[in-house]
Amino acid sequence: MDTHIAGQLIGGISFLLSLLAFYQKKDVTLKAFLALFFLVHATHFYLLDASVPAFLCILSMVRSIVAIFTRSNSIALVFMIITLIIGLSSYQSYLDFLVILANMIGVYSLFCLKGVSLRLGIIAGASLWLVNNVLIGSIGGTLIEIFVISTNLITIYRIKRSKFA
Repeated sequence: MDTHIAGQLIGGISFLLSLLAFYQKKDVTLKAFLALFFLVHATHFYLLDASVPAFLCILSMVRSIVAIFTRSNSIALVFMIITLIIGLSSYQSYLDFLVILANMIGVYSLFCLKGVSLRLGIIAGASLWLVNNVLIGSIGGTLIEIFVISTNLITIYRIKRSKFA
């Protein structure tokens, strides 16, 4: 099987995992599902020959696991520095800056924000990933980011509605 086709199929699996992850109202459950999602999504990008997004997805997996156990500005800073080192050392095109910035937003969001603010940060990062995925031709990745944005908007509504109920 062609690696591009395999990558697109794995992107479909990533999409299904994102359905599970971003529908979660509890931050801890969201972060746990994100870890699994990022592992599969890294494989998707690797098979599409997009090394910077693949490396940053592996870093995002580790980041999501660590963020389950701590909300530390210091650890967020460490992950931001690691993101810059990985991103800039494996930089291939201007598109890589989009995913580096998206990852930085993700780091800040997971370690420093919670509830609605966390989801707004995820939407900001997902918007940058969406542009990257459209431009590199990632069908699954594009669907994921459209879904991430819309699901997080719905989840924000659900969180706000439950506070007023």
